[in-house]
Amino acid sequence: MKWIGSVLLTAVLLIMPGEKVWACPLCSDSISEAASDNRQDPYRQARAYAASIYLMGGMPYLLLATFGFIFWRSVKKAQREADNGANTISD
Repeated sequence: MKWIGSVLLTAVLLIMPGEKVWACPLCSDSISEAASDNRQDPYRQARAYAASIYLMGGMPYLLLATFGFIFWRSVKKAQREADNGANTISD
């Protein structure tokens, strides 16, 4: 039953329309909108590039930490199950 929730969440996220993100400096739409914006901010594109660089730089560490946590949790679960199995056999 857990997989049904995952499938529904994935379907909802895929169906939802995406919005423009301010940290996307290469999107031609966001650059043209920034140029026609009433509040001209000369550093807007520079901040967007900086945010993109930080995001791309941090992503490998986030992925490594996520997979490491999943691996650690599965090892702990297997150890717990092994300990419970050993206890029930000796009883």
